[in-house]
Amino acid sequence: MITDVLGLAARQAWMVSYALCIIIAVYTVLQGLFSTYTTAIAKAQADSNREAWTVKIHMSMATLLIMTITVIGCMAIVIPDKWAEGVTSALLMGVGFGMRDPVVDVVWGFIRRVDHNFMKVGAIIRVPGGRQGAAQQGIVSGMSLMKVTLQSMGTGTPTRHNVAWGECRNYEVVG
Repeated sequence: MITDVLGLAARQAWMVSYALCIIIAVYTVLQGLFSTYTTAIAKAQADSNREAWTVKIHMSMATLLIMTITVIGCMAIVIPDKWAEGVTSALLMGVGFGMRDPVVDVVWGFIRRVDHNFMKVGAIIRVPGGRQGAAQQGIVSGMSLMKVTLQSMGTGTPTRHNVAWGECRNYEVVG
């Protein structure tokens, strides 16, 4: 009886370590690819960093998707299939309800990054008030997966405002 329990515990520990090794290997490969792309874009002297931002954002999204699939696959190695299906269903429900705003921000980010008026170098963008309340205006000075940074063009010290991509669904070019 004791040997059965020890054998089961050893098997489960082996399966957990096996799954963790797969996750670490995939993560290491993805980080290596990400750093290689970042170095290549920096050497290419991208046009006002927009290509670099786009590559980093797409690589981040690909990394997120690949790691999600990897973790779900490794979870199926460690726990019974029924449990893995239940956790995956709960994940999809959580993304659908609890993570609505971040998902909307990511989707609008992809839409705005292919909008030539929004991405034109030097264009002054005005975004009406959204979650933050007040309208924001400035030149695009940075981007990430979920937000865009607008740098104001007033007198004095320029200020930066982080605006969620979802707030950029209604924007206007003012200059």
